[in-house]
Order: sequence, then C-alpha cells, then structure tokens
Amino acid sequence: MKRHFTGLACSLCLVLSGALHSSSASAAGWVEVGDAGDLVATAQVTVGPPPLDFISGTIFTSLDKDMYEIRITSPATFSATVALGGSLLDTQLFLFDAAGSGVYANDDPVAANFLSILPSGHASGPVAVGTYYLVVSGPDNDPTSLGGEIFDDVNPGVQLAVLAGAIDGWTPTFSVFGGTYSIDLTGAEFANSTAGVPALGIWGLGLLVAVLGIRGSCFLRSRAARRASP
Repeated sequence: MKRHFTGLACSLCLVLSGALHSSSASAAGWVEVGDAGDLVATAQVTVGPPPLDFISGTIFTSLDKDMYEIRITSPATFSATVALGGSLLDTQLFLFDAAGSGVYANDDPVAANFLSILPSGHASGPVAVGTYYLVVSGPDNDPTSLGGEIFDDVNPGVQLAVLAGAIDGWTPTFSVFGGTYSIDLTGAEFANSTAGVPALGIWGLGLLVAVLGIRGSCFLRSRAARRASP
C-alpha cells in the first residue's frame, strides 16, 4: 500500500510539474498588487520575464484609476484591449510616454462597445521602443495637464493628445462604475524584465505548492523505504 501511494504521488508530481511548466511557458501577465497609483510617480511597475501578455486588476471606486509602467518592444504591433469577462463594463484606456505625455487613448471603440481598445498600427500610436505608462479607468475620468484635458474624447474611437505636457491630475467624475478588468497586450514586456519570477497566476501558484509538497513526500517515503530494506 505504501509503495502504491509513493508511486501514485510521484506520478502526480510529474503531471503537476508538466502543467506548471506549461503555465509558465504560456500567457504571462501582471495582477495588480494592492491599488496601482494614477500618476507617473505612483504607477505600479510590472516585473517579470517577457513577454507581458495581460494586466488585470480592480477599479475600486468611480474615482480610482490604475496606471502601470510597461515596456513597449514592438511599437508597430503594440495593442491594448480590455477583455470580455470583467465586471468593469465601461472603461477608458490611456497610453503615456516615459515623460508622462499623452500618446493616444480610447473610451469606446464604437458607440455600442464600452470596452476600450488601443489598436496596433495606428498613426498616433507609439513609435519608439521604451518605457510607457498604461492607464485604465471608468468613464468620464480624464487625465489633465496644466489644468486642461490631454485627450479629445468627444467622439468614439481613438483619441488624440490635444494638450502637450506631462499628466498632472484627473478630472472629477460623477460615474459610479467599478469592477474587475483584464487588458490583453501585444508588443509589450514587463517594465522590469530582468528580475522576478514567472507570473504563474493563482492556479499556477497552487500547482507550485502542490508540486513542492508532493516532491517532499516522495523524498521522505523513498528514504524511509531504503532504510527499511535489508
């Protein structure tokens, strides 16, 4: 019975190890830690091995904005898309360069779609490899510089920066929107890709704990079996 349990546990260990390897080799993302700030000085720095495939988090109140520092490695293919499935159903996306100046933004791709998209290959999109700041917010929460709104958000679709200067604040909003979100990314990496460990997600972390526990059990049982043998 003991030998059967040990063999079963070790086999399960191999299966979990394979699944864990597959999870780390597939989509890698950043999950908001605490509450990301809303200005360059308080932006949450993403850390992990490339590429950066998604960012997920929570808008806690209607006044909450989440800014993330990322690195764009392929400006021509960069895109950011709020994915279906989150409880934040009306979003805005903004991209700023390393100095905090507006690059492009999006409120509603079309009048009937409230989940924002920063498309790839757009004339107003990023043009250089480097550090950028991606921000997600609920509706009517708009970034400002020198007292004015940075982006022209009158019409649906991509918004252009109409005011120069670094972001220094946000307009007040009367919306009551909040909820979870996930943003799919292309052409991007973590802001710090030279430190940290693979972003395994919650289920990946659970697999890691299970693997370590089962491996420890296998080791102890194998050692006990060797000592008991003549």
